[in-house]
Amino acid sequence: MLQIARLATETARRAATAHSCEGKPGERPATIDRTRDTTQRPVAQATGTCTHVVDARTAARLTVTTVSERPAGRALTEQCALRRADLGLFHMTAYYGPSAEQEMRLDGRYPGTAKDAFKRSMECKGALGTAYFKLVRTNDRAPDGTSGPHGTSDPKELNQLLDSFATASAARPGSGPAGFGIALAGRLYGSPRRSGRPSRRKGPATTDEFLRDPQS
Repeated sequence: MLQIARLATETARRAATAHSCEGKPGERPATIDRTRDTTQRPVAQATGTCTHVVDARTAARLTVTTVSERPAGRALTEQCALRRADLGLFHMTAYYGPSAEQEMRLDGRYPGTAKDAFKRSMECKGALGTAYFKLVRTNDRAPDGTSGPHGTSDPKELNQLLDSFATASAARPGSGPAGFGIALAGRLYGSPRRSGRPSRRKGPATTDEFLRDPQS
């Protein structure tokens, strides 16, 4: 995993070069964060990628009692699952940078795979480009044996839920268009600045070959 962390450092360096960003070079990582990926906890105790997605009133209305979340601000893909105890209700994903480009490209090529998803996009500052957000109703098996989506199907409720997730993800310090790019550049390069020179693309067209998005 340390090699992956070092590979991510090199990926970010190439991205900075491609977008004409300069800054003080960072050091090769000596350790990595080994925090467990996904944690399930009561909705009111969300501290990661589900933070500020639903308030107490919304949770009660949608019968959401627990969340499955990951630590925020550590990847170009963030995920949040809302549940009723162990029953999955809704799953939301935020995509940034190359992750967003790839997901939008796949949805455009295979529209049938995303026909039931609620989607949003947002323009990011700097090199992150367009952020992409998706919500799907989770197909799960209920205690009574019935299978399928069990959360509300009201488009108004689902759109509001996706808007809340997108807003929370984008505004979180160290994550999303408001902070992820700045935090990443700051950790790896110091404070980036625009060089004023035209952008020159070097290496692969995207970072997809080097950095794979975490998926459930």
